[in-house]
Amino acid sequence: MSDMNEIPEQRSLAIIDAKRVMDVCGDAARTERLVAWMDELVEEDVTLMCALAESGDENRAVRLEHLASQISVYRRIKDAANRALDSAGGQPPPDGEPEPAGGDPL
Repeated sequence: MSDMNEIPEQRSLAIIDAKRVMDVCGDAARTERLVAWMDELVEEDVTLMCALAESGDENRAVRLEHLASQISVYRRIKDAANRALDSAGGQPPPDGEPEPAGGDPL
């Protein structure tokens, strides 16, 4: 969904999420690792969903819903991390905090 099509509450939440990622990761290198990890987790859950969909597990529907929910969370974190990387533009961390060692600041 593009920024133009987001409702204000979604945009506000996306900005809050991106700021939180900046606070947690501290620099671009760590944020890029977070994005890669979220991609791995999504891929893992999709693989599990495919195997589960073909199984005869009685609790299959509940487990599929759980995996789908996890994927949604991982994508939200990934989107926040990407938004943080996009908005960073080489700027120092907010509030004049010193730049963390080991990567470009967010």
